[in-house]
Amino acid sequence: MNPYPGVMEKVPSSRGYTGGFRSEFQLKDMLLAAELANQSRVVTTLGTVACNTFALHCDAGYGKHDYSSIMVMMDPNLKSKAPK
Repeated sequence: MNPYPGVMEKVPSSRGYTGGFRSEFQLKDMLLAAELANQSRVVTTLGTVACNTFALHCDAGYGKHDYSSIMVMMDPNLKSKAPK
């Protein structure tokens, strides 16, 4: 899958980031992995950054959008392609 709209047909990015695996579910799974890592005393610095980034993304109203909509945070030009 490609996270940029218009590159591939029939993928969430070309449908306003609808369908696919929701960002809120991605965050939930990432937080579970972070909890297990913490219990195992494993440091996951990038995992923490990723969890925080997805939390901000979900808080901004994109929780029900496909997880590839995280690209909206990285490229502000995509905001018009992913309505809240």
